[in-house]
Amino acid sequence: LFEQSSFYISRDDVNRVKITITDSNNSIKVEKEENAAKAEGSSAGYTDKQAEDSLSDGFLKEGDATTGVTKEEHCVTDPAEQIEHKQLDCIQERERTFSEDLDQGTGIKDISYKIMNQFLGTYILVQRERDLLLIDQHAAHERIIYDKLKEELNQGIMSQEIIPMILELTSGTEVMIEENRHFWEGLGFKIEPFGNNSYILRSVPLVMKDAYNLNMVEDIIYSFPGERTNLEMAREEILKTMACKAAFKANQKLPREEMETLVKQLFNTKGSYTCPHGRPTMIVITETELEKNFKRRL
Repeated sequence: LFEQSSFYISRDDVNRVKITITDSNNSIKVEKEENAAKAEGSSAGYTDKQAEDSLSDGFLKEGDATTGVTKEEHCVTDPAEQIEHKQLDCIQERERTFSEDLDQGTGIKDISYKIMNQFLGTYILVQRERDLLLIDQHAAHERIIYDKLKEELNQGIMSQEIIPMILELTSGTEVMIEENRHFWEGLGFKIEPFGNNSYILRSVPLVMKDAYNLNMVEDIIYSFPGERTNLEMAREEILKTMACKAAFKANQKLPREEMETLVKQLFNTKGSYTCPHGRPTMIVITETELEKNFKRRL
């Protein structure tokens, strides 16, 4: 960003300290100037050593990957001393918010990101340009599955044949299933009567093929609103239930490959900021927010 830059710290009305930073060798030089005019950002009693330490502590030392910050990215502002680094304007503001990205049609998918790790078996930590994202893996996966089901709906949701399973449902469910057989087949379920409130399940939606079980399918069937219901509204609610049941769960450890796939799919999803039920899929912590919390910025 710069090869060399200097600024002044005033010590009194006639003396000041000149700070010179040389980018090429990471050096910081402190010079005392006598009989100089009072400089901006004065700080009485600020010693040469304090000036050098203050600047040096804010930079990432060579070989130190865990503390400090790179001088290309940050400068340290000391609120108590009110030092203005006018020649070192190195704190970069966010130029766009996530909502602005979407409004301009760029979307998240056009912006670089890096997956860092999984936290508490529930959240995926992602660096997105200069922001930190905490992604709820369940809510995010739920959004991805729901959108996929919605896309498939017009042609009929893709189904997967399974080893037949016997469902034991409550009395009265038979009428609902028989009257809405095409409805259930359109959602990827093939269900046939087996007598005495029992049914044979022969296929499930493809997106659920690795996650389904009897209780899950029964919950989906029971989520049907009931008689005289609007089928479009019923379909919408059942799609949400299907997505929720099939999604990754909290406290589920994910291999890195699955995290990468999940994040990539989420960032290519139109409604990526909320799950179908309205919960947020991610929390965004900006660089500015971090700097304020660490008192690096007022």
